Amino acid sequence: MAQILAEILNDHRNYTTLLTLLQDDIDKLQHSENPDFIRLYDIMNYMSNYPDVTHHLVEEIIFATLAEKSADAIPQIKLLSNEHQELVKLSLSLKEKLHHVTSGSIVSKDALIKTANEYHELLTNHICLEEEQILPIVENTFTAEDWSLIDKQIDKAEDPLFGDVVQEQFSDLYKRITLSKSELT
Repeated sequence: MAQILAEILNDHRNYTTLLTLLQDDIDKLQHSENPDFIRLYDIMNYMSNYPDVTHHLVEEIIFATLAEKSADAIPQIKLLSNEHQELVKLSLSLKEKLHHVTSGSIVSKDALIKTANEYHELLTNHICLEEEQILPIVENTFTAEDWSLIDKQIDKAEDPLFGDVVQEQFSDLYKRITLSKSELT
């Protein structure tokens, strides 16, 4: 498996971890319990700063290459590209709502839950579509030369949360993730 593809799949596993934490807190909110709003905000801050900016750009470069090689994949590629745009809108909307909550402003509980659920559902289904339908085609179709050309086009940005060095702005979230994982075992 190409390194870039392995990194995308690893990113997806990390995002799934964050989606689980997001859903746990939204479930608490729906049951009138106290969610960790700071963790929720930190999750969405990360999602709007790394996946929305870096991860999806890599996928778009891969999709463009795939579109040249497989006309049959073009409808799914268009759908996934549109979903990337919708995910950006939803993540920014959810991040903004959470920023208001953590700043002490009043935010509609129903609107917050609705946006969080829409985001969770869209990203979960999006990852599933990529992994079940598009990435297997990519893995079976792309040559070493294709991967080399893609590699030259992508930004080598380090993941600020799950990379080798956790950026300061995500250190609290990293600690919360580590704590949550230890509570599960």
